[in-house]
Amino acid sequence: MSTKPELMLAKKISLDRLREWSTRDWEAHFIEPKIDGDRFCREKGKWLSRGGKEYFNVDEIKKAINRIKGVNDLLIDGELVGDDWEHTQSVVRRFRSKPKGEVRYIVFDAVPNDQPQLQLRHRADIVNKIVRDAKHRLVTAITRHEVTGFDAFMDVYNHCLASGCDGVMIKQKSGPYECKRSKYWLKLKPHNEMDCKIVAVKEGKGKYRGMVGSIGVVIPLPGNKWSERVTYVSGLDDHQREKLWAKKKELIGSLAEVRYREITKVNRLKEPRLSRLRTDK
Repeated sequence: MSTKPELMLAKKISLDRLREWSTRDWEAHFIEPKIDGDRFCREKGKWLSRGGKEYFNVDEIKKAINRIKGVNDLLIDGELVGDDWEHTQSVVRRFRSKPKGEVRYIVFDAVPNDQPQLQLRHRADIVNKIVRDAKHRLVTAITRHEVTGFDAFMDVYNHCLASGCDGVMIKQKSGPYECKRSKYWLKLKPHNEMDCKIVAVKEGKGKYRGMVGSIGVVIPLPGNKWSERVTYVSGLDDHQREKLWAKKKELIGSLAEVRYREITKVNRLKEPRLSRLRTDK
């Protein structure tokens, strides 16, 4: 059984906080597109997803990087991306039949095993060298932007969103690679909100047994209809889980305001989080 790789994760930041940044703050950071794909890394000679799973139909990518001299001395971190998120999933998770299309590997970090404190500005040079040495059309480096103010940042941010990205990553140039959620990586993503109908309440597992684990919702469609596909939403604290479980039968058919990033082609919400119950409706 594969174990999950130890990777660096980003903390959230708001536009209001970024508006307060000085020129010096902006000059100390790279701005990168936040790719809407699947995290994929090479650690200690093994290729794994963020969840520690194997991905399929990426042999060309792995071979191109595996043959690079000195690659075993590095942690390589990047994102697999296809035409969109759903296409990426259909390619990397399909192992019984050949998928339609292919995915690219966008490398955004490369960390020497013996130098985790190496600054990002220097790790960026290693990333570029890996891509050059791989010499493969499916292996590319992340695009990095440098700005000196909020207005220029917003131009980059809006361009990334228009290009189909999740948002942007804001990374400190002098920062190390930390195997945790780190202040040296920040992320900014847009979100939407929608009133959805609750159709299911699932009990939690482990310490959440006897409480709400997640709430199943459907989204409104034109013609006063509701979607057939159910999205399961979490984002509850322990008090909310206990309180809602006590009235789980009453929840069915009521409305909940759900925060999400986008709606998929099959009418499910991507990255859903419960904002509040709409007891006013």
